Amino acid sequence: MQELILDGNWLENKSTGVLAKVLRELSIERLRLRDNKLSAKGLMTFFYYLKTNRSLTHLDLSDNNFSDYEAGKRNSLDFYLDSNQSLESLKFENCNLEKDFCKFYF
Repeated sequence: MQELILDGNWLENKSTGVLAKVLRELSIERLRLRDNKLSAKGLMTFFYYLKTNRSLTHLDLSDNNFSDYEAGKRNSLDFYLDSNQSLESLKFENCNLEKDFCKFYF
């Protein structure tokens, strides 16, 4: 499977752990999780997944509300992204993040 689109499924944070475990078993290159009611907690679950993933090249987390993301967690994001060797594209459009955060990762 090359692409998995789960836009608008309202996965919320409670489903991200299960989804991340399933994704570890698949070789997906593109994952779209737009508008799934994810918050910063769900975001960190996916960053943890990215740390060990070797196939994902594009991740779209747009249209989720990450306004509760703390600036201090940027170091965690750096760690996960530095550990990932395959990710080429990471989208955070319309996620209520600070402009500095978005500029840093785009």
